[in-house]
Order: sequence, then structure tokens, then C-alpha cells
Amino acid sequence: MPSVELHSFNVALPEASRWRRSFGHRQFQLYPKVEHRLQVGPRESVVDVFLDCESLQLGPPQRYEALRAFLEKAKMMVSNSTQKVESPSEAIAIVDDRCDPTPIVSLSGNGAVSYVRAWTDEYINEPPSGTNIKVAAVTAEGLYRYLKKSKKDDYERRIIYATDLTPTMALAIIMNVAYTHLPEIRSYFDRHIGFHPYMKVSLSQGFVLEFHIPHFVLRIDQEARRDERGLRKCRYVQASNGSKHRRECIYEAQMSLIVFGVDEFSWTAYFFVDTYYSKQDSTSHYIRKKLDAPSGGYMEHNSPVWDPRHYFLTVLSIRLSQVTLEWSSLVQTIEANLDPHSDIDDLSLPNFVDDDPVMERTKQRTWTIGALRRLRNALGTLIAVWHGFEAEQKGYFDLGTEGPLFAKFRELFSHIGETVTELKMLHLTLEQRIETLEKTNQHVLSYWQVLLLGKPGKFNCI
Repeated sequence: MPSVELHSFNVALPEASRWRRSFGHRQFQLYPKVEHRLQVGPRESVVDVFLDCESLQLGPPQRYEALRAFLEKAKMMVSNSTQKVESPSEAIAIVDDRCDPTPIVSLSGNGAVSYVRAWTDEYINEPPSGTNIKVAAVTAEGLYRYLKKSKKDDYERRIIYATDLTPTMALAIIMNVAYTHLPEIRSYFDRHIGFHPYMKVSLSQGFVLEFHIPHFVLRIDQEARRDERGLRKCRYVQASNGSKHRRECIYEAQMSLIVFGVDEFSWTAYFFVDTYYSKQDSTSHYIRKKLDAPSGGYMEHNSPVWDPRHYFLTVLSIRLSQVTLEWSSLVQTIEANLDPHSDIDDLSLPNFVDDDPVMERTKQRTWTIGALRRLRNALGTLIAVWHGFEAEQKGYFDLGTEGPLFAKFRELFSHIGETVTELKMLHLTLEQRIETLEKTNQHVLSYWQVLLLGKPGKFNCI
């Protein structure tokens, strides 16, 4: 297979791992396909049609069982061929539709005319806000109605942002999914309700850019902060000691982005984020401040990013930095709460054991080791997923020539690399703490064994 040297990224990747040049030209002939949405008969189930449509013949039957169970919790009211979404009154999603007003450059060749966008410095750094702009906070029912009546001519760039995705909100989106990217969107929903990191670019029926970042956040435990959907769990930093004081709790959370389209002019993005553990990322905040929600407010509504890859990398960079801050806070707190007598030697071991006659500290250390292992494994997997993405998918962001857009890509990759380096250091810290606690437990248990057997001995505490 022929390969091309990507000097800008200093890697050699096959042609199959490169962005298609055709995406830079308007694919007018493909736009009508975007209007071909999921069709559900009067006696059919939305969930069944969505999960079974265009499924792999050799796929395991239980492949989407978790997603099915999640979606079937939604409240649906079916009347003949009309399906209506019932939802709470509060707004839990934002829809952002707009068109690019920048004149398109016409290129003629071989008797054909194609239309491309000129990526100038001004266009990248001071982008136009757009035309036909519609930005609103909506309920699941409001989103369903809006998507149902909207046509492809109404927008070129669409972004849907949802907090604590509910089954009803998911169905509001699913019932308006185009067949063009239905399999990829189905997998996106399935991965979001799961809890595994994922990053990938795929070129099927256009393009799909996707990431899922599961992580953990540290907050004071409150019943109101439990995930009512039952998707995410929480665990205490330390085992219970009988105190009535509120304990610090480690909450599972996930953020997921998918960007898909048929060309760089016409694309859609979904961003789902778990916020049940805090008041961050609220829809009302972003609407009131006129900020882009998926980027965490780092971009303003009137300065949108128009290129799909640029938007994907920008959100990934910002959200990965946010996750790193959460990991840093979590690791620092864990270190502060570890047994101050974790490091022992031959002289301190007898006193250490005398102070813990019922081995309560040993039990707590064992509990802590289990919690640290889960955190270490989760962080290690996230780091590995990024390295896999960087090694195998980076070629999709190579433009072949220098320019302001490619400069942005390099800048974002560099920033993400620095962030991952911080995550590696935190992972190393967890490794070291686990090793120290395991050695402590080993020495204490060995000492107890000698006491019970009545055999004196010497213990080398490394």
C-alpha cells in the first residue's frame, strides 16, 4: 500500500488514513440524502427500528442490549403513525443552527465547477457569526418538534448539546436521525451510556469524528448528586469509619462528542456530558452568556468554528484539560488521605502493629488499594487510547500544505500532548502509591503471622 510522508506531523501514514479532498468541496448531490430520516411504522417500536436498521448480520444479538434497556425507559405516547415525546418541563439541551455567510470560491476544471472555502487568517481568527442563526435551550419534546420540522436548507452547521442524557432526550434525537450516518450514531449512543474511552475518525458515507472520555470527579457526597438514570456510580474515597460527617465521594462521569457530515460545509455535532454531580455545564449558563456549550464556554456564539476537524480538536483539547484538572484534584486528595504511617521500617513496625490491634488500618488500606487500582486502570486506558489515536488517526488532520487552519491543528495536537503528559505523571503517582500500600500490607501481615506462630524474625522493609 503506498504511503505519503507527512512532514508536518513527522509520521508516514497510508493514503487510507488521509482526509478525502472531496470533503473540501460542496457535495450538493449528497444533501438530499440527509433528509432521509428514520422511518417508524404505526405498529413498530422506535427502539427496535433504530437498533435493528442496517445492523451487521454477523453481530452478536446482545450487542446493543444496554442501549436498548436505556432507551426503553423513555416515556412514549403512540397514536397511529404519530409518535410524541413526553418530557419534563426543564430545558436540558441546547440546539445551535447556523449557516456560513462567507462567499464560496468557485473552481472550474474538466468542465465541472466545485465550491471550496478559502481558509484565510482572518476567517480562522475572526470568523463570521453566520446567518439564519437559531440558538435555544430546549426540553426533549421541544428538541423533537424542532428537529422534526427543520429542513437541511435551514442550516449548514448544527450542534446539539445535552446534559445528563435521558432516554427521552435520546429518542428525540434518534427519531430524527438521517439514514446516512445511522450506524455510527447508534454506536455513539451505545458508547456514551457505557464507560470506556474511545477516539476515532472514520470515513463512511462522509466522515465521522468521535471521542468518549470517561473520568472521575471528586465531590462531597450528597444524595441529590446521585445519577437518577442509573448509568454512573459513585464510590467513597475512604472506607466508612462510623462518622456522621459527609465523606468525599468519587463520581463517574463521561463526555462524548460526535461530528459527522458529508462535506466540510454541512455537518452536525452531538455533545453529551454528565453533570449530575455538580451545577457545571448548565444550559442556562451558556444561553445567558452566549457561549458555545461543548467547548465549556471557551468559544462565543458570535465566533463559531466552521471547520468540523477544527471544532472536534478544539473541544477535545478543552475537555481533556478539564478532565486532567479533575484527575489532579482527585489524586492530590487521595494522597492527603492516605495512611500517614504507610512508609514503615524495622524499628517502627512493632509500634505500628500495636497501634492497630484489630487490623482496622490494614482493612482500610486493602480497601484503598482496590479503589486506587480501578483509578489507575481507567487512567491508563485513557492514555493508551489517546496514543492509539495519535499514531493511527493523525493523518486525517494533515492538510498537505501550510496555512492558518493547519497551524491551528498542530497547535491543538501539541496542547493535547502536553495534557496527556500531565495525565501520565498522575498515573505514575497512582502506581507508586499502590506499590507502597501493597508493601506495607505485606509487611504487616507477615509480622502478624510471626506473632501468631510465635516465631521471632527480622523483616526487611524496603
